[in-house]
Amino acid sequence: MGKNLPALNQRLENFIELSELIGNQKVIWRFDPFIISDKLHPEELLKRIENIGDQIYAYTNRLVISFIDIDIYKRVKRNLSALPDEIKEIDIPTMNYFARELMRLNQKWNLKIATCAEQIDLHQYGIEHNRCIDDRLIIKLFSDDTELMNFLGYKPTEQTDF
Repeated sequence: MGKNLPALNQRLENFIELSELIGNQKVIWRFDPFIISDKLHPEELLKRIENIGDQIYAYTNRLVISFIDIDIYKRVKRNLSALPDEIKEIDIPTMNYFARELMRLNQKWNLKIATCAEQIDLHQYGIEHNRCIDDRLIIKLFSDDTELMNFLGYKPTEQTDF
């Protein structure tokens, strides 16, 4: 756990409180990136995801995921090399495994699941491609905020498919 990161139970309480305050359609559960190591196997990571999901699925309608990219970011690679356990790139079969298991878990959660800037196509598991910050969702939820819409370059006459 990071130095300045609150305990998980506090983060979950904050998530629920925020959802109750502003509505579950405006609070997005992000679990990204997925990270596995020689000590944290995919099955254990899925147990952690399920634990969190079971507690907050009623307070959101969306889960955004991604998989760690180590080799393309020199700084990430350098920082991870300083850790005691070996963080691993997630290969395509493991990504598909995570997607299948998320699809299974989502039978009880009924969330819209999307990736954040991932190339892999996971539509067969009900997982869509998405932006990390989804301007379409912002437009849908805050279209009456003229200043924000101007900033996004959105014109109310445009057709938007949500």
